[in-house]
Amino acid sequence: MKDDYLTLRISPDLADALARRAAAEQVSKSQVVREAVEYYLAPAPIHIPAERAVTGLELAERIRRLARLGEEEAALMASDIEEARKDLDAPKPPWD
Repeated sequence: MKDDYLTLRISPDLADALARRAAAEQVSKSQVVREAVEYYLAPAPIHIPAERAVTGLELAERIRRLARLGEEEAALMASDIEEARKDLDAPKPPWD
């Protein structure tokens, strides 16, 4: 299978940064761009084997990445939830 070719224009600053990176890694500029595009389009998934539990460090990292509400947003969400609860019927006992 032949590789596809891509021509693109980049700013002089980006071209300089690309040249510096390629020189530092001792690879071609094309290689740096290929790796960057591959990383951007298809990042490696986090693979956690099913046979082991999540470690505390992994759990802490997952929690750190969760979206956070500001104080005002959290208060608004709490009041919205409370209002929604008022509109719900009480659950029926399971033995009915």
